[in-house]
Amino acid sequence: MFNKFKSKSEFRRNILTLMTGTTISQAIPVAISPILTRIYTPEEFGLFALYIAIASVLAVVVTGRYESAIMLPVKDADAANILLLSLLVSILISLSLLIVILIFSLEISLILGTEQLRPWLFLLPVTIFVVGAYNSFNFWHNRKKRFVSMSKSKVSQSSTMGLFQVGLGSLKGGSSGLIIGWLAGQVVALMMLFKTAWFNDRLLFKRCKKVKIIALARRYQHFPKVNLLSSVLNTASVQVPIILFTSFFNEAVTGFFSLAQRILLMPMSLLGVAIGQVFLQKASTLKKDKEMLKLLTLGIYRKLLLVGFIPTLITILFGSDLFAMIFGEKWVVAGNYAQLLALWTFFVFISSPLSHLLTIYEKHKQSLIFNGVLFFSRVSILTFGWLYIGDPYLTILIYGVFGAVVWFFFVLYLLSLAGVSRFESIKPLAFTLVVILSVVYIKFYF
Repeated sequence: MFNKFKSKSEFRRNILTLMTGTTISQAIPVAISPILTRIYTPEEFGLFALYIAIASVLAVVVTGRYESAIMLPVKDADAANILLLSLLVSILISLSLLIVILIFSLEISLILGTEQLRPWLFLLPVTIFVVGAYNSFNFWHNRKKRFVSMSKSKVSQSSTMGLFQVGLGSLKGGSSGLIIGWLAGQVVALMMLFKTAWFNDRLLFKRCKKVKIIALARRYQHFPKVNLLSSVLNTASVQVPIILFTSFFNEAVTGFFSLAQRILLMPMSLLGVAIGQVFLQKASTLKKDKEMLKLLTLGIYRKLLLVGFIPTLITILFGSDLFAMIFGEKWVVAGNYAQLLALWTFFVFISSPLSHLLTIYEKHKQSLIFNGVLFFSRVSILTFGWLYIGDPYLTILIYGVFGAVVWFFFVLYLLSLAGVSRFESIKPLAFTLVVILSVVYIKFYF
């Protein structure tokens, strides 16, 4: 009984630790957003969003997804070898990308619909290596339960990014202020995690051997073979609107959409990311205890519903007014987009922590199928909207509604992996949705 209480207490303490760091790190960009939206134009935000979209997709590829396997081995020595493997793969892929960009930078910028991006393409190899290395060390610290270090790195990342973006923006640096500021934050966060890992675990890293790295690369080869494609499709499905809106419409539409998406996901991910990281560590240890894993998953699911309910309802009801008041009148369009995307982000928020069950049970094929459907359907919807509707507002409406439906069924599937019954899954979710839709109906029709 004491051990059970101690386990619950530790779990809550770990969530609180990560939530505190994540809250502060996410609050900083939210706090400076009204400043940034008055310094930078929607077009400049659009170019920045396009760069981050491309970097985000490539950052998934750069490690071969081996960083996800760091949590799985029983021995820390094996996990250390996997960490080194992930870093070596990152170096190789980053150098390969640099060669491609040196040869085809003009062609790539033309395909993406803006030549203004061309100079920044040469920074991409450095960017994706830094992000890949940061993700690898983040998994390592998660394994070692160093949640304080993880929280401090997040806060430092956001603080550095904010200082650079505001400072360079004040000097009228254009999109360069946003891009350089973002990268500076990533570098600082990486260096903090690296320093802590080297100080505490350098003996483990020094014992890593080439033969062991190769053996573990083969043992977990399903990560680059199956999980990688699934993860690329998952990330690409989120980032593809940013890329396609630039090509189909213009950078201003991209800027409006990216701000709406970023502000929606940012506050709701404060708790979601923290729960997800701790849930991964805890659920990995309960993999063979079906009943305990079910109770853990069901409890988190219900908490996620409660936390996501209020911001979703507020956004749907007052999104456009809030965006105009906080970010300035020129960003009211972003508020309109936020209202259309609110229900979609609600389901993303719920599923994000629970999606670690796919990694725990190594459901790589199922993840690949889901992300494939998500990616190709989104590309189809956006292409259809461009060709036959021609209106970004209606296109985003269809995109948001379809996304909400797909993620609804994904949530049910994730819960089923943990043994949660369909009735236990649908009952609290149905109640939440009925309340949201009822309030919205009263607001707009009475």
